[in-house]
Amino acid sequence: MLLKRALFALFMAPLLLAAKPPAAMPDDPLNTILFGEAEPPDDVLAIALSEDGRTLRIEGDIELGAYRKFKRVFADAKTVQRIWLDSSGGLVLEAFLIASLVREAKLDTYVESNCASACTLIMASGVNRTAYARAKIGFHNSIDLDRNGEPVTGRAARKSNAEPDFMQAAAFYRAGIDPAFVDKALATPNASIWEPSHKEMIAAHALTRSIDDEERLKMTGWGVSWPALNAALDRKPLWTLLKAADAGLAEEIVSTSWEKGQKAEGGALGFAERSLISTLFDRIVDAPPALSQRLLALWKNMPAANGTDHSCSATGTGDTALADLVADGLSADEATLIKDALANQTAAPMQNRRKIGKAANTVHEAVGTDTVPVSASDRNRETCLWNRKALAHIAALPADQQAQSLLALHLEDMTE
Repeated sequence: MLLKRALFALFMAPLLLAAKPPAAMPDDPLNTILFGEAEPPDDVLAIALSEDGRTLRIEGDIELGAYRKFKRVFADAKTVQRIWLDSSGGLVLEAFLIASLVREAKLDTYVESNCASACTLIMASGVNRTAYARAKIGFHNSIDLDRNGEPVTGRAARKSNAEPDFMQAAAFYRAGIDPAFVDKALATPNASIWEPSHKEMIAAHALTRSIDDEERLKMTGWGVSWPALNAALDRKPLWTLLKAADAGLAEEIVSTSWEKGQKAEGGALGFAERSLISTLFDRIVDAPPALSQRLLALWKNMPAANGTDHSCSATGTGDTALADLVADGLSADEATLIKDALANQTAAPMQNRRKIGKAANTVHEAVGTDTVPVSASDRNRETCLWNRKALAHIAALPADQQAQSLLALHLEDMTE
């Protein structure tokens, strides 16, 4: 019965795409999707054509209006050959209609890092379906939402959730995926996710093949690839120290940066560098006070501390100090400081919350709120310049007050 319903949905898809809007069906969700729903903004769902015109990227949540947005962009993409996917899913009907256009155009599909839930319908619509070796592809069954955006429950849930499951099955059967694989995908509860290996997916004809680092480096697309990101980080002395001391932490930072930092300021590499600085400073400020004192002693002798360095990192106060310190490479003293911070196993003494708050207020009162004038479009630099003024004040304090004041501003930055 499931197969028959799925094939019926597949047969109807081209008719739905070619249909003209009815006179008035305001409560019909299909009518809304096809003819009336506004497009999601780019920060929710980005659909863009590559510079060479051969790849169309779908990145973000497949929300209401996704099909309309895809159809509009796709109409002008005369030379597109491949769909580049990076999405955690969304609405099944929207994805099903997008998949129908992709299948009709006989395009290939590619997953760079993540494709889950409704996104897999689009992936399955490709003639050739490839994925980077580190890409995660996840499946589960559907859940329908009521008009308030809440999951349908009770007796209505079984019937309501069955319809999007039929659409998933239709897309997967049409792709020639092994029925046993489809059964397992749709048996996975919506609250969880099944991420089969690429080997399993290839065996079940869900994926054509998986590409390795060498092939990925030759591809053009968006953002920075995993091997390129690693190569760029390996050229940085700070990263080399971290990998030698804590390979697991380094892997965690690069994975997060690759998956979530592509659209951040400076891209995935900038995201990774900021994460690295922040992580290392956490190690310093969480250590006994002597490490914070050494950081400040090194920093206050730098050009940046005197305002002569034009580069500025818009992070927390202590992060700014460390970023300034390593901006031009690592001196022997700086490298020793980082090594000691990474090797430290002794936590800093517990700090009284009241004293911490008093220390932060003292810095704010002493430094004030005035900074070097900057343009309204450069607020990040303004923040960093204030950080440097605060650091200069803390570095001039008696040694027994420095660590507590630096920790106070660090905790304040974390809670803002």
